[in-house]
Amino acid sequence: MEVDLVNELDGTVFAPLKDIDFFKEFILEGHTLTWPNGADFAPDFIHSSLKQIGIGLPITEEPSRTTTHTGL
Repeated sequence: MEVDLVNELDGTVFAPLKDIDFFKEFILEGHTLTWPNGADFAPDFIHSSLKQIGIGLPITEEPSRTTTHTGL
């Protein structure tokens, strides 16, 4: 699955994410993508972005506790 965040990388905190090497430094904190400079994307935003490109994920009461990173 992919989410295109290119249009979301405006502003001081998100500008460094345009550098692919910095972007790859993300970590998962809880169910949120975060970067060392404090940038983050909420799970709800990522989920709605997936739905916009036609993938869609089932909505559950509690997100899965298992996360697989396949490289963004």
